[in-house]
Parts: sequence; C-alpha cells; structure tokens
Amino acid sequence: MKRSDFMRLEELEIFLEVANQKSMSIAGNNLNMSPQNISVTIARLEAELEVSLFSRTRQGIFLKESGKKLYSFSKKVIEEFSTLKTDLEGQNKNAGSCVSGEIRILSSINLAFLIATLTETLQKRYPNIKILLLEQTDLCLTKRNFEDNHDIICTSYEKNFLSGYIGSPRPDDAYVLKEENLRLFFKKDDPLIKRKAISLRALKKLPLIAYCTSDSNSQIYSQLLNHKGIKLNHIFSSNNINLCVDYLENNRAYYLGTTLLFNTLFKPIQTGVTSIPLKDKISIIHVLFVRKNTSSTVKLLIDMIRNYFGHTLYEIDHYFGFKR
Repeated sequence: MKRSDFMRLEELEIFLEVANQKSMSIAGNNLNMSPQNISVTIARLEAELEVSLFSRTRQGIFLKESGKKLYSFSKKVIEEFSTLKTDLEGQNKNAGSCVSGEIRILSSINLAFLIATLTETLQKRYPNIKILLLEQTDLCLTKRNFEDNHDIICTSYEKNFLSGYIGSPRPDDAYVLKEENLRLFFKKDDPLIKRKAISLRALKKLPLIAYCTSDSNSQIYSQLLNHKGIKLNHIFSSNNINLCVDYLENNRAYYLGTTLLFNTLFKPIQTGVTSIPLKDKISIIHVLFVRKNTSSTVKLLIDMIRNYFGHTLYEIDHYFGFKR
C-alpha cells in the first residue's frame, strides 16, 4: 500500500468536525479551512475507504452507516493519540528539566519575530535553557560577525548579493532556510486584486509601508528598492507593528515583503489580506549561520528550526552549486 493511501490524523479530525457540525462550511470556519479543502478531504477519505460517508440533504449532511463506523473509530484514535501526547509531554518535561545552557542569537529585525516564537517553544520544553536574542537590521549583519560570541545569526539577503559571499572561508556553518520573491500585500477588497502581478513602475505610485527599526537605511528592502526609485514609508514608533496592521486594515497603505515575513508579522489579519507578485522578480533568501562546533543546547534550537521549515536545512554552498 502506498503511503498516500493511509488516512492521516488531520483527515480524521476534519471528518469528525464535519460530522459534528453537519456542515462543511461551518467545519471549515472552525478549522480555518476553505469549504473546498474540507470537501476534498472528505472525498479523499471516501475514495480510500471506497464508501460514501455522508447523506447530503437540504437540512445538512448526515452520517451513513459507514460514516457512523468511521466516526466511532476516529473518536477512539483521536482520544488515544491525545492520551499518548499528554504522556509524552510529561516525559519531555521531566527530561527537559535536566537540560540547561545558553544560546546567544543575533537576528535581523524581521526574522526576530519568528526566532522569538521558536525559542519560546524551546524554553517551555527546556525551562533551564537561557536564550539571549539581539535584533539588528539586515545589512548590519552582512559580515556575519561572531566576535561577540553569538551562536546563531539569522538574516535575509537579496539572492544576487548573497551569491557573492559563497565559497569564502568562514568560521561558521551556513544554511538556507527559504528562498522567496517579494510580493505586494493588501486588503482583499482592493482593486489591485484583479491584477496577476504588479510592475516596479506601478509600485512608485503606491503608499508602501515597512516594519523596521529607526535605522531604515540598513534594511535590505530599503536598499534594494531605493536603487529602483521606490520609496518605503518606514514605521518607527514603539508600536510599529500595530501601526502597520492599522494601515493595511484601513486600506491606507500596502506592505511589500515576503510571505514568510508577512505571515510571521501580521498573523491577526492574514485571512483578510492577499498578495500579488512583482513582474520583475526580486529573490530574497533567509539564511542561518551557526558557529562551528556548537553546543548540544544550540543544536536543539537548530533541530526546531529545521522542523519548522519542514526539511533538512540546505547547506548554502550546495544551494548555489559551489563545491568547497
């Protein structure tokens, strides 16, 4: 049997929610999924089991006999998994109390939100680990300076700029977390939603905002766009994230950035905002530098970052096809 033929726990949870709500749209709202994705999941389950699970009526959808059997099975599986998860979390908590150490991180201002979220999760699991996170702007981290005894540096570069550094000797391991193209983000009721892409020339006429520190000239996006004659309106106040959210929600400005950074910075308004690509692609690469011969405590965080991105981290030399 192929791996794709096995039911996943997530599919059973979706099935239970649909059965409980007797509606795919309500289940979708509760699970933050579109009705189309809910429908695809149910159809996939029915195809795998070769049965029809629901009767569709004007009053809603109701379980057939085959659906009732799957319902009982799914509840049992979910309950047993929940019990197992609780037991394992208890074991991890006891094991975590024995792990200690310090991790010093230097991160760009944009990626710091993501790194802070991951380190918070790590500290909940291992409460005796001490983490020091220092934020700077992207271009301040160009030299990847480990002189201040930082274990990890996390920042972003424009792809062509970064490729010039590959192959040079360095006292650290370098990994690519993700490569993305800049996109324009805006409310779904904006007229721009009809466009498939937007030109750099058109960007010059739009009010663009960026989240950054007061040192705006050290922002990689500022440098890139200034060379192309595009101005970013930087938000400097201590409440800058909330201001950016307010501008986006009220159609007062547009946000230019990558999907990873948008989803990290603006989670509260994700569902009400969409984006389009630039016609002239500008590739941004998010990079992780790790001090060589690092401690086992640092490796715990590296593993968490690796799991977050869902892959083994790409070594930067291999990413660019450079053989050392």
